Amino acid sequence: MVYTVELLTDPAECDKLVAHAQERLRVLRHRESVTGYERDTKASDATSLTAELAELAEDITFLNDRLATMPASDTRTRRENELRKATDRRDELLSRQGKEGAVALLKRELEKGETSARIAEIEKFIADVTDRKSRL
Repeated sequence: MVYTVELLTDPAECDKLVAHAQERLRVLRHRESVTGYERDTKASDATSLTAELAELAEDITFLNDRLATMPASDTRTRRENELRKATDRRDELLSRQGKEGAVALLKRELEKGETSARIAEIEKFIADVTDRKSRL
């Protein structure tokens, strides 16, 4: 954005604007740090969650196929219990996916990108005001 810094006529005005912008910059840099950490955490969570869901899908398919051909026995009962545990775990992971999966990761990435863009804009504003002050 092009700022109308030519309207500034006093170095004190410039100082006030720079101080204001630096405070906003301090807050945004903190937010950028936090969202960066959260993004890294979400990336790890999303990766492990996706991998575990894929593994569970394979196990569930295998157990369903296996159980279809097994006669009633202790082994079948054990396999049915394994299937129940696997489907329960899958359901739990699917319910957590909104908080820890790819969607949560992309939300953090968007927030980090927005914050980085705002930081760049404020830095440009400070440079423009500082340049104007030097010409007064």
